[in-house]
Amino acid sequence: SLCEPDMIDIAKKLIAQSRARGVEIPIPTDVVVAKEFSAKAEADVKPVGQVAPDDMILDIGPDTAERFAKAVAAAGTVIWNGPLGVFEFDQFGEGTKVLANAIARSKAPMSTFASRLVPSRSTVIPGRFAPLLTQGDPSWR
Repeated sequence: SLCEPDMIDIAKKLIAQSRARGVEIPIPTDVVVAKEFSAKAEADVKPVGQVAPDDMILDIGPDTAERFAKAVAAAGTVIWNGPLGVFEFDQFGEGTKVLANAIARSKAPMSTFASRLVPSRSTVIPGRFAPLLTQGDPSWR
């Protein structure tokens, strides 16, 4: 996903509203970056505050993935909106794998609206992901 500077104020309002209601919108604290979008790109883990202007954020970092997995374990309901990183490239797919496996282990009801639902059959327990609505070809079946 690309950064949308015109959406920053809306994001800040949503975060403030959620905090006022005692709800956390989880935000990454570390990310996996590269200088290019390529299967051969060198991955580097950085705290969010150290991302350079020429870095491309291509996955969540390991600390964020674990924090998100813990949130899923405690969740009452999970809505999956698809991969977190460029999971097609191994070096940028770990965040998606960690979260997908946390969802698969979760006892919470789970639904998805994503068209790219599950990165691979080997990543999660088969049959755990049930789409509510998909677009395109759900080739993961």
